[in-house]
Amino acid sequence: MAKILVVEDESIVAWYLQEALKHLGHQVVGSAISGEEALECAAETQPNLVLMDIRLKGKMDGIAAAEQIYSRFDIPIVYLTAHADECTLKRAIATKPFGYLVKPFQEREVHTTIEIALSRHQLEKRCETTPEEVVDGRDTIAEATIAADRSGKIIFMNSVAETLIGWLEQEALGKFATKVLRLIDSQTREPIENPLLKAMGENGTLRWSKGCLLLRKDGTEIPIHPTATPLRNSNGEIIGSVLVFHDIRSPQQKVTTLQQPNLTLELTQASLIARLLERTTNLQEAIACIDLLRRVVNQVRKNSNQIEILQITISELGRFLEADYCWVTLYNLNHTFATISCEYIAVNQPRSYPSALGIQIDMQSFPDFYEPLLQRNYWLSPPWQFLPTPYQSLITTDMQMLICPLMDRDVAIGEITIVRNGKPPWSQIQAELISQVVSQCATILRQAHAYQATQDYVGNMELLNQIKDNFISSIAHELCTPLANMRMAVEMLSSLTHSLQNGDEEIETPQNQQPLWQKLEHYLQILREEWQREFNLVIDLLNFQNVETLSASLSFNPIDLQQWLPQVINRFSEEPIRQRQVLSCEISPQVSTVISHEPSLERIISELLTNACKYSPPDSWITLTADNQGENVLIKVTNSGSTIAPEELNRIFEPFYRIPCPNLWNYSGTGLGLALVKRLAKLLRGDIQVESHAGETTFTIVLFQEKC
Repeated sequence: MAKILVVEDESIVAWYLQEALKHLGHQVVGSAISGEEALECAAETQPNLVLMDIRLKGKMDGIAAAEQIYSRFDIPIVYLTAHADECTLKRAIATKPFGYLVKPFQEREVHTTIEIALSRHQLEKRCETTPEEVVDGRDTIAEATIAADRSGKIIFMNSVAETLIGWLEQEALGKFATKVLRLIDSQTREPIENPLLKAMGENGTLRWSKGCLLLRKDGTEIPIHPTATPLRNSNGEIIGSVLVFHDIRSPQQKVTTLQQPNLTLELTQASLIARLLERTTNLQEAIACIDLLRRVVNQVRKNSNQIEILQITISELGRFLEADYCWVTLYNLNHTFATISCEYIAVNQPRSYPSALGIQIDMQSFPDFYEPLLQRNYWLSPPWQFLPTPYQSLITTDMQMLICPLMDRDVAIGEITIVRNGKPPWSQIQAELISQVVSQCATILRQAHAYQATQDYVGNMELLNQIKDNFISSIAHELCTPLANMRMAVEMLSSLTHSLQNGDEEIETPQNQQPLWQKLEHYLQILREEWQREFNLVIDLLNFQNVETLSASLSFNPIDLQQWLPQVINRFSEEPIRQRQVLSCEISPQVSTVISHEPSLERIISELLTNACKYSPPDSWITLTADNQGENVLIKVTNSGSTIAPEELNRIFEPFYRIPCPNLWNYSGTGLGLALVKRLAKLLRGDIQVESHAGETTFTIVLFQEKC
């Protein structure tokens, strides 16, 4: 049983540790939440071991407190941490702690770490009573030890390794193993592949029994026998590697009984450092992924184009992951075909990749590859034989691949493939993290579509409100103007009637009565015209509202266009004369009889002729023509002197829509005329079209005639 001091500022973690220690049979002699309090508790209780959180609140962090406790009281320290930056890790390693516990930890890990730390401290205490040449327990190790993380960067070196390699640990930490550790073959003088990297790549222990020379920092050479093995986390995944070697020219150390325990301690320490760095790296990558998503969101926030959004996404992913090649494959609705729609190819790389854009893949020919993706699972370097044939032509077998599904809710709409070459392999945790990023990118894509749909809806609602406001304004004007004119005429008639009733002497003579009757007739004519105008407006509104219900009651009869069209023109001839316009009618001899509803057809032609007169300047011409087109009949109304802009042609038949005009009241109308014409043409089993260019506008009525 050991007396242990717990220094942890998170109450839940501190409570868990105390309970775990009691369950393991240890005595918790104190608990502190700051560095200053830890020093006081250590001085008072003199524990056998201190569990010290690296990050503590206050002026003194855990590393500073640990240094003082170890130097003043010779009490071993085990660090507690969840993550730390590189600078903090270097400070922690420099204090030569007796172990690390990485949060969240299990009771078994706590027990093992404490036992190793206590054993190491006891061994070092025993070394103090041995001959002078073995004063420092670490330096009695005959084997040099050096460790690297999964990216190939140095994370640990003992003093023997420092002496043999010629690098100080502080100089080597964070540098790539290929720079610090260089080996050559004694026979061929060729470089030997770095054993730390090779052990990770081959996933096993490697040994060199002879012919291996170490190139020291100063250029001298030392013959060594190295052994390299991977370091693994609790899931069995490779998180680094460790190399143990010795100078085969040197005699054996005297304290051989301490060599194996201390070597075990060194290897355990290297493994714990690797685990701590793995956890820190994972957290840093998670933070970087959040930043990546933020960048993607900022770039696609106002973009609804799916291909552009996906291109931005894989470009950001490719740069972030240092990928050589990325592509997006989209599936069809039935999941039978897939098409490579976007790609990212990194610049400044030795290998050139061919563009794969547009390549189609028969998904049913590769069920082993696509079934996991359709079930929301990702592929991490899938078996070569599973890959679609087009993919095999893009890469080689030694490349890493990560394929993540693109999901629209619960349906796979495609996949993103990321390819790297010559870089440390992805771990399962990294693959899971990248898969989550891709999933979030798919969510961003869906949200961008939803945002654009919302914007379109808002735009349509704003346009609808504008049309409604314009319609109300127009209707108010069209309703009020005739009423005002009628009121004026009624008042004038009332005044004249009043004069007649009072027997005004000025109007009793026949000479004066004639102008009076003319005025009466004029005001009555105003009343008739304005009443008719008001009546027509109401009828237009009712017809537009009820035109769909009229189709059942329409009676179609033969109409002889050769006789009927001139009659329509004659009824309309006065308006062009008043505006100094020339109206003509041209009917092809081949046109004879059509089957249609005469009132509706006349309503259409009258509306088109009215608009032609209204929007044509003086001295312009208006032509009504009729001709056959196969079995169909075309009736055209063409006017000169006006052109409709191309962007307006698609909207001219919309209800209440009026072509923008600087003066809204230049022309009367509600914006219902052409919309009503369009509906009537459909009811007549026909259509209406418009074209406008070079100062001419033509409306064409197409009357589809059934074959006899």
